[in-house]
Amino acid sequence: MAALPGYKPVEGNRGYYFDSPTGRCAFLGTMPGDECHIHERWGMINISKCWDEIEREGGAPQITAIDDRLKQNIASYEFDQSLVDAMTVSRRDEPVLFILADDGVHLIDGTHRLRRRIQDGRRDVRCFLLAPTVFREARVILIRQQSEGSWQQEIGLNEEDLDREIRAAEDNLQSYVRPVQR
Repeated sequence: MAALPGYKPVEGNRGYYFDSPTGRCAFLGTMPGDECHIHERWGMINISKCWDEIEREGGAPQITAIDDRLKQNIASYEFDQSLVDAMTVSRRDEPVLFILADDGVHLIDGTHRLRRRIQDGRRDVRCFLLAPTVFREARVILIRQQSEGSWQQEIGLNEEDLDREIRAAEDNLQSYVRPVQR
């Protein structure tokens, strides 16, 4: 962090302060170098933390079919076709990440890998299905210091909305968890 001018680590937290053109800000839940995904509903999710959690738990990917529902689910996701075309087969075959929400399963990492698998006519994809409680550890929050010195959250779910999302998603958990296929 010392090598990044204007950035100061948040004490006791994974995060950092920085000065922006609109004032002092802080990202909580991420550090420079972390891969993050912006989701229209939940704000920013720290993908690096998700992978760390999978590694810590020693999880094994499951295999899920690339069916019309999955294709429809990702149809609106932005992607760069040149990345898809240039992707190696070994990268294509790496697992993707889904997270369970109250309205179903959402792809949070692997859009390009999944698109490449579809382009190559693959019928399935290796994936990890993350429980909704991962939101608590993987969310990223942006706060901005106000003129009187207080801090206001601008990006990310607040505690109440986060709790509601987790409870609603947990209600769906049993219908989505399948035995692991290798």
